[in-house]
Amino acid sequence: MAKAISFCYNKRMEKQAPETNKKIDKNRNVRRIFIALFLVASAFFAVWFVRRDCCASPGTVKDAAVKGYLSQIKISALSYYNSNSNYVGFDKSEDYSKIVVKATKKESSCSAQISEKTYCVKAKLSFSYDDGKNYWCVDSTYQGRVADDHCTSKKPYCTELPSLPQGYTFNKYSVEKELEVACQKHSDCAVPAEYSIQSRCPFVSLCLDDRCAVVCPSQGN
Repeated sequence: MAKAISFCYNKRMEKQAPETNKKIDKNRNVRRIFIALFLVASAFFAVWFVRRDCCASPGTVKDAAVKGYLSQIKISALSYYNSNSNYVGFDKSEDYSKIVVKATKKESSCSAQISEKTYCVKAKLSFSYDDGKNYWCVDSTYQGRVADDHCTSKKPYCTELPSLPQGYTFNKYSVEKELEVACQKHSDCAVPAEYSIQSRCPFVSLCLDDRCAVVCPSQGN
């Protein structure tokens, strides 16, 4: 009797085996299809990112280079001011000339306005923007897009600075706090209440790298 039961069991298993194998093969095929689709999608996005980065328009690349080089102007100008106590003659210095030539390839496309306590340098961008701010401008407290009527002999700065009490200057300042507020000019920024009531410093809010920041100006010239 035991042999008969064993024989029947084996027969039943033999019948079930092909069906089980079919299910396993089907699952494997589904997995293979998903893996193939994943690889194709990954390859597509990889190609898209490479084309996006490598095939950027010449104007975009040029403007990025101009912005990068003009940001060096801020460092060079601060060094010049620390050595001379003013900005007069900075636009005639060797460091300035080297940076400007690299940034624009020809000095005529970059202009500087220099006064004793302020300066600004601007260069025309390749693209025209709807808001008319087609120049990249840097000064001691700002870098960003401005219109052509900024950084002029009458206004030797990129964007007008807040007024300060007598004896304080923006030529040197410390950043007290960076705010999560987007800005395009200094007037877009306001001093938070907790700083406006403090007496240890005449805090002001400036637009630094497109974000408002609370700064403490320094005393002296």
